[in-house]
Amino acid sequence: MSELKEWIRENMTIVCDTREKSNSHILYAIEQLGGKYSIETLKTADYACRVCGELKTELLIERKNSLDELAANITKFRERFENELRRARDVQSRLIILIEGDDYNRLFEGRYLASVGTQAFLASLFTFQERYGVEVVFIKPEHVGRFIYNRFYYFVREALKRNGDHKQGVGT
Repeated sequence: MSELKEWIRENMTIVCDTREKSNSHILYAIEQLGGKYSIETLKTADYACRVCGELKTELLIERKNSLDELAANITKFRERFENELRRARDVQSRLIILIEGDDYNRLFEGRYLASVGTQAFLASLFTFQERYGVEVVFIKPEHVGRFIYNRFYYFVREALKRNGDHKQGVGT
């Protein structure tokens, strides 16, 4: 194992928000990949990372367990959801919204539980992407933990490479 890879494994911790539910499959995958995690309260999103004990908010991940949950966020809880997107943007965080077990096909076909029509759903989703700079990723539940771990791993690795010396840590 390379020195950089080992350094990241020793010094990076995936932070999972205390309000995150039904995520044992994610935490298990992080452990299986040799990663560490902690459960803490995050102001924004469900996942972040710590490097050498310092919370890094330049990259954040918000997980939705389905299109149904996202539809509820766009309709019933829209103000709260948009406030979260705004908070991430205002602190210059890149926010990824992971949607488990669904895809655009299901959205286009209207196969979700919500009173919002397909066109309104798409309009909101695409508007949020443009307005707040979020990235939307549809993913199978069995791959979520691997995605989260690897996304933060490569975020940290590239930051270390930009700094030129991993012993100095990840800059902001």
